[in-house]
Amino acid sequence: MKSTTQIERIAANFVRSYIDKTDKLRSYIDDNDKTPMWDGSIFVYRDEPDKNKNLEGVVKTQIKGKTVTKFHNKEKFSIPLFNLENYMRGAGLIYFVVELIKEENWNYKIFYTLLLPIELKSLWKKNKGRSEVMINLFPLSSQYSILEEELRDFLINSVKQQSYINTPTLKLKDAISHDEKVVLETEFVTTKNSCNLWAAITER
Repeated sequence: MKSTTQIERIAANFVRSYIDKTDKLRSYIDDNDKTPMWDGSIFVYRDEPDKNKNLEGVVKTQIKGKTVTKFHNKEKFSIPLFNLENYMRGAGLIYFVVELIKEENWNYKIFYTLLLPIELKSLWKKNKGRSEVMINLFPLSSQYSILEEELRDFLINSVKQQSYINTPTLKLKDAISHDEKVVLETEFVTTKNSCNLWAAITER
């Protein structure tokens, strides 16, 4: 039986291989990465990769591996609640879970979710007092351009959200309690694991 460290290394190899097959992403993930909280980064380029002038930004990553007897349509994974605050301060991340089946060789299926600062804050508030929180992950598409576009949108929204993540939330019920006209303007993107935007705005 493989150790947890070996399983994590195998999982990281499959994620790195996928990322490096894309046109505009490059992975910087160490098999034996000991950096607390993150396992590496994905560099996002607007054009030809590996040229600094084309770099759009960097998305931090966390990678977990698990052995299974059959592949699933979607994945759930539990993470320590205290990690969410660190992920928020780090401007969010892309979280991977790799399902592994050992036959003659390793078969695998990669799942992922993009966790933006606002979503991390919402998860933390909803699960405050618990030791862990469950996140939902979805299969990685075989179309590399999908992840490229998602990470590009992630970078844009991460910067915007990071600028006001620590600002006290104005409750909608408080704003309208004075019979004032309220105009809401927002710009956002959704991810497969996104929290309900209206619930986040109106939460009490």
